[in-house]
Amino acid sequence: MMLLSGCTITAGFNNVAGGGQKQHQSSQQNNAASCIKRSGTSKGTGNLGDQNHLTGTSDKLSEDQNKVAQTIVSVGQNRGLSEKAQAIAVATGLVESDLTNINYGDDGDGVTNPDGTPTSSLGVFQQQKWWGSVEERMNVSRSAEIFYEHLEQIDWENMSEGAAAQKVQGSAYPHKYGQRMAEAYEIVHAVSASGTAEKSEETKKDGDNKSDNKESNNLSARKANCNTGSHSPAQHVDTNGQDTYPVKFTPTEDEKAAFFRDETDPWGSYKGQCVSYILWKLNEAHGATVDKPINKAAFGMGGDANARNWDDIDRNYATVDKNPAPGAIAQFEPGALPGIGEYGHVAWVEEVDEAGGRVRVSQYNWTPLQYNEMWVDKDSVSNYIHVK
Repeated sequence: MMLLSGCTITAGFNNVAGGGQKQHQSSQQNNAASCIKRSGTSKGTGNLGDQNHLTGTSDKLSEDQNKVAQTIVSVGQNRGLSEKAQAIAVATGLVESDLTNINYGDDGDGVTNPDGTPTSSLGVFQQQKWWGSVEERMNVSRSAEIFYEHLEQIDWENMSEGAAAQKVQGSAYPHKYGQRMAEAYEIVHAVSASGTAEKSEETKKDGDNKSDNKESNNLSARKANCNTGSHSPAQHVDTNGQDTYPVKFTPTEDEKAAFFRDETDPWGSYKGQCVSYILWKLNEAHGATVDKPINKAAFGMGGDANARNWDDIDRNYATVDKNPAPGAIAQFEPGALPGIGEYGHVAWVEEVDEAGGRVRVSQYNWTPLQYNEMWVDKDSVSNYIHVK
């Protein structure tokens, strides 16, 4: 299940708030968590920035190979894809290029496709010209996005890893992907861990202030790397009951019935979903704008983040407790309130009434694809998430 997909209806309920992905083919075209707002056709003129947010390394790879592997896994995490998907992508990179960003094709060497046309393969995944522009195929972040976009269009979750890789790549040697899968999983685990490089004695003497922000895992560096502007620390914005969600729309009756609109927002979710609204509130609290958004990875949400799993947020970026406060995320597990479906629900705490034992929350998609506020028992909230 992909993350940040939102509040969709669960069969058998009315006004159901959920926090999962709409289950149909088009929803798999999730443009989750591009650091820079994406635009363009299905072929893509997507993010050409560096989406890598990982610092872990594998001792079996060179420095350059580790950077490629980190980026492939980062993009998979940013899209909310599982470890299996990340391993499929890494194994493909191992087979196609040994995790090397190859900047030349073999079309000048007489190598042809099965139909006789010259090949034009470039980059880590050896993608040919119909996959994207030269710039896209040679950008590791974007080429990984393109690979995942194609993976998401097939039933990869119910296929073996090798078969899924072959389905995407269409290789003349289909068995090779499965042969590299164990190695790929080891690499995924290694690069997803904390950085392993030891500081030199000189660096230790000089202190941490000279450390490279790109290799840093602190919050401010992650936000800077995932945005085109700087942003202030989190500060709750009292909107006095006004809906500040910047990508409003008028849903159709069919969309209301489905609790879903098949249109992505700037944060990589779907417009009108509960998680989309909360991602906006986090951006708002950190001083970001719709044109220069902060992506979810900068808030510690690198893994599966359907609403029911938001309490799994990286504790370096947030605290999770039972204590409500304005500006906290109210996370509801499935069934926490009548009508909350299997994917859970998230809302934004606007006000706390300690004497009354209740909180006022703002939210989207409790009423289908629309904004509303309501008071709830503070103890009905499964967790309060305080993002730093």
